Amino acid sequence: MRLSLDLAASVFPRLQQALQTEARVQLELFWLRDPRRHAVLELRMQGHWPVQCQRCMETMDLVVDESVRLHLLQAEADVARLDENEDYVVLDEQGELDLPEVVEDELLLCLPLVAKHEHCDEAMPLVSAEAPVVEEKKRPFAGLADLRNALQRDQDREV
Repeated sequence: MRLSLDLAASVFPRLQQALQTEARVQLELFWLRDPRRHAVLELRMQGHWPVQCQRCMETMDLVVDESVRLHLLQAEADVARLDENEDYVVLDEQGELDLPEVVEDELLLCLPLVAKHEHCDEAMPLVSAEAPVVEEKKRPFAGLADLRNALQRDQDREV
């Protein structure tokens, strides 16, 4: 079975939060069985997403074209049937898949840890060009030392 969708990124709140402006997400979902007769969901994700470059802080266009193959398992114990490099999702107690959440998780995995242009015209300076204003350290217990000294003087006078 195959399903093609063209959705607004706002359908996925966590994804939309990571984007600079509204964007579109193109999805193709295929449900099939692999040669071992395991249920599999193949998900292809495409889009041009506006994200913030962490070098120059300008908006950049992130081109996404990713595919993932997820084995649908009834229980965590079924993981032993899979090869080490195969991805999977465990169905809930009713044997159902929370498809929007799984798709959103996979979309979020398409985002880079640090988005950056390949070549930025101007990087944001790490330090301000102006000399920093150094404030005098606040010493909350400095007054106690003065009080102790005053008490010591009073005691010395009494003696």
